[in-house]
Amino acid sequence: MSVNITGIVAVSGAVSMDPATPVIATASSTTTINTTVGTPLSFSVFASVTGGNPPYVYSISSGTLPAGLTLNTAVGVVSGTPTTVQSISPVTFTVKDFFGQQASTTSTISFTITPAPYTINYLVVAGGGGGGGTSTCGYQGGGGGAGGLLAGSVSSVPLGTPFTITVGAGGAGGTAAINGITGTIGTNSSISSPVLTPVTVPGGGGGGGGHNATATGGGSGGGGGNTGGPSGLATGSPGYGVAGTYGYPGGGPGGAGYLSGGGGAGGAGLSVPSNGGGPGYTWPFTSTSYAGGGNWGGNPSPGSGGGGGGGGSPGNPPNNGGAGTAGTGGGGGGGGWITAPYSGAGGAGGSGTVILAILTPNYPGSAPGAIVTTPPAAPGYTVLTYNTPSPTTPGSFTYTA
Repeated sequence: MSVNITGIVAVSGAVSMDPATPVIATASSTTTINTTVGTPLSFSVFASVTGGNPPYVYSISSGTLPAGLTLNTAVGVVSGTPTTVQSISPVTFTVKDFFGQQASTTSTISFTITPAPYTINYLVVAGGGGGGGTSTCGYQGGGGGAGGLLAGSVSSVPLGTPFTITVGAGGAGGTAAINGITGTIGTNSSISSPVLTPVTVPGGGGGGGGHNATATGGGSGGGGGNTGGPSGLATGSPGYGVAGTYGYPGGGPGGAGYLSGGGGAGGAGLSVPSNGGGPGYTWPFTSTSYAGGGNWGGNPSPGSGGGGGGGGSPGNPPNNGGAGTAGTGGGGGGGGWITAPYSGAGGAGGSGTVILAILTPNYPGSAPGAIVTTPPAAPGYTVLTYNTPSPTTPGSFTYTA
């Protein structure tokens, strides 16, 4: 059966027909994108598009955009913020008109996404001083000095930057002898790199030993700081350690006088007498206290260990001062006394440490010689802790950002 339509057929409105003119595109003048993770960007994938029958539709014909970037297919703009590192990766873009006519010109753009510049937070702690030994006359040795400490940060660290790290050892404890032998100082810790001024951190002074003006039982300052001040006099007057060179936890009070023991080190410096060791410092990226002073030796109770954040456990045997905890820069405890002529040695100072904290997405995944943690105290950060091979041996390490 056939149907015949006769007469006039009227068509109203616009009728779109596939035009004869082709789509003409000019490739983008941008051929490479070199940027970093976390840096926003936006650009057109073609310099111009004409002809054909708009609207145009843009697409990717080969390759894949880096994570975090998207193509707006209606306007031909790539935008976003790269989230991951990516080596050179070419992406080819095409454009078609409403009827699917494709331009003869494509646009190929290569992407290279590198890590964002680092911000590295750091804590440098010198080794603590050793506590003084008890005199054989039966008077207590002063506590060891606190290691110096310095906290800071350095921003925009370029990829591949080496950091030279030196971790100082703790000072040796003093031996028991006439008037108590002074404990030795610890050694400095430091950190340096092409973008960081080399840092060394002297420590505070040790507390004075007990009993008389000639007793020198106080431990010397940690990390190359000043030596312990005079001991307590027989009248009970206090003696003091002296303040650290850089104003960080200074030498603590010396001991009170006759039979009252040597004072601890670290803490407030030249102001208030005290028998205890100075408090430590807690860095925001860890939950550990650092650079506490050493406690005085007890009488007639057992000799105490280092006090504050760097303190160790009580001495063993009990008339010896305890050692400062390794890796915290605390001073060692002064030697105690039970019954003359028995006397105790001072405890060794705790070794120092150098600690770096960086945002976890920027951590390159390798840090030879470091203890790598993600502590609850610093969510989102990777913390690298460098300690000495042993409390009495300085250590040297290199970290490459």
